[in-house]
Amino acid sequence: MSFGFSSGDKISNVEISDCSIGIYSIWYSDLNISNCYIHDCSWVSIIAKININYFLDYGGIGLMVRSSGGIIENCRIEDCSIGMMAGRVQVNHYNEFINCGFVPDYLNMYITDYDITNTVNGKPIGIFWGVDNLVFSNASLYGQLIFTACDNLTLSNIHISQPCSIAIQLLSLGNSQTTYLKNIICENQELALYIQGENIIGENLYAKNCKAGFSLNGIKNSKFTKVMTDNTDVPIYATTTSNNFTIEIEQSTKFYLYDWFAWYGDVLEVEPGNDISMSYINELGVPGYEIQFNNFGTYQLNLTLPLPYLSRANITIISVPRYVRPDIFTEIRNFPFFWYWSIIIIGLLVLIEYCRRFYQK
Repeated sequence: MSFGFSSGDKISNVEISDCSIGIYSIWYSDLNISNCYIHDCSWVSIIAKININYFLDYGGIGLMVRSSGGIIENCRIEDCSIGMMAGRVQVNHYNEFINCGFVPDYLNMYITDYDITNTVNGKPIGIFWGVDNLVFSNASLYGQLIFTACDNLTLSNIHISQPCSIAIQLLSLGNSQTTYLKNIICENQELALYIQGENIIGENLYAKNCKAGFSLNGIKNSKFTKVMTDNTDVPIYATTTSNNFTIEIEQSTKFYLYDWFAWYGDVLEVEPGNDISMSYINELGVPGYEIQFNNFGTYQLNLTLPLPYLSRANITIISVPRYVRPDIFTEIRNFPFFWYWSIIIIGLLVLIEYCRRFYQK
């Protein structure tokens, strides 16, 4: 269902299934949507085109509305690539998302009423807007996490495994803030983490069983270490607006750099290494560069554009050996230290006593 410039339209008790986009209206129409059931709206012929501004290229959205005062309430959206993208909706209450989640229209987020009556997999959506000095670790209370303009934010010891489209969305907007990400595991998602902004320090970040692992948009003055992916179609992709950015990835991990300003003659300089020419990235549906380092070492990426006033990418990639996964031996790590060593010592004593008696015979 698609709506143009209209006002006062009411959609209720409608079921939509097995399509690319269920309900679509971005022309600031005044729509009232209620009691609808939308399910199984999926991306078509694409692996991981996840850019908040370009969802329409490949669909996969249950409900996409940019209203000017409308209502979305009491809707159930299930098993879609992206459950809902909404902006300027003054009332957005009591909507239920199952195995999919929510993406705000960040351009209009400040005038949209999101509250905890909207749930993902039976839990409220955790939307934190402008909450400074927040130290957050209890992800189990929420079905999905969204952080925008939170100065001096710390996210640590987070594990999200139920499908919610995008497990963590983070927009670090200010120059003066620092964002810390540490010990984060995201599983079974369309995209594990969407990260945009500056001054971000990340350590021990793991995407597992996801269509895409990390989408890095305009990352500047930031450093990520111990970035890991497993069983992920598109492990890591970033925009060419990333500058002064260092990321540590495992040997042979594919890294995609997509070029918003793709001009003829663009060259990505890799030192040490060869220049990489621009090509079409099938997995993302955009022009850009596919990079993969099979050796260990530090590599410098610089994008040279024919028009110098456009943005340049300046990224340092450190290729390292494979790490031990953070979800392996978790029970042992969490076991009380005293009892852990007690078991080892008792085992050694039993072994010594057995050997002593054996040789006495």
